[in-house]
Amino acid sequence: MRTPPQRAFELVAAGRSYRTGFWLRPRPALTEVTLALDEGQFLGLVGANGSGKSTLLRLLAGIERPDRGRANVFGEPAHRPDARARVGYLPEGSPWPPELALAAALELLLALRGFGRAQARRTAGEALERAGLGAERARPLGRCSSGQRRRFGLAQAFAHGPDLVLLDEPTVGLDAPGLDVLGDWLRDVRARGASAVVCSHRPADLFGTADRLAQLQTGRLVAEGPSAAFAGSARHVEVELRTKEPLPEAELRRRLGDVELLGVRPAAPALLDLGPGTSNASDQARGPDLP
Repeated sequence: MRTPPQRAFELVAAGRSYRTGFWLRPRPALTEVTLALDEGQFLGLVGANGSGKSTLLRLLAGIERPDRGRANVFGEPAHRPDARARVGYLPEGSPWPPELALAAALELLLALRGFGRAQARRTAGEALERAGLGAERARPLGRCSSGQRRRFGLAQAFAHGPDLVLLDEPTVGLDAPGLDVLGDWLRDVRARGASAVVCSHRPADLFGTADRLAQLQTGRLVAEGPSAAFAGSARHVEVELRTKEPLPEAELRRRLGDVELLGVRPAAPALLDLGPGTSNASDQARGPDLP
């Protein structure tokens, strides 16, 4: 009998509220979210700004705890040290001390994860080189460009070889070299059989990377299923083609029967056009009507 795959994470009726305003009334950021991901899979988390994506990642990273329900990582409550040790987390901003040099900051973060001094120095050096920041290791974070700071964020998320990587809008602020760095590290995660959750407000960014997609709207899970189910329900798609020789558009249109179809994915929609779809967590789920 084949052993069922381990869950990389599991959210069960998870909710999280924040007290805001003069009267500090609770405002829900996540409401009754039930979602799971098997080990070795990639999940794309889609939603407009304010839909609850960042809150969901903070729950999985163990930075915050749900007010209701539960958040588990590899069978443990996400806030416990054993679970947090297996997670790499890239927040949307750059919450690192600007006065620290890149190498010093990364070594400190690795030391907080339990790395010894020599191991932290070696691992930090390797990660910075991989991120294209080896020559900038002594530069303070506050004097780095936004693209360099974002690449540092990738280095700190991936350096310790996590079993679950949580990336919040990883392409926002990322420079051209950083896109290659991100792709390289994600391929490594895939090859190791680890898992990833990648958040974006652009569904098209996640096709070709994510095995499954989930959509949040105003803190609620409104659709979840295989990426192919979402692609099949899109009204507008991007088609990737390959021709034997360069062709002008007019000639390409005339000879469409001679081209090879390489891939189809939903075109990047406007945020307000994201439809509510259907709430269904099974493999038969129909994705939302993406424009």
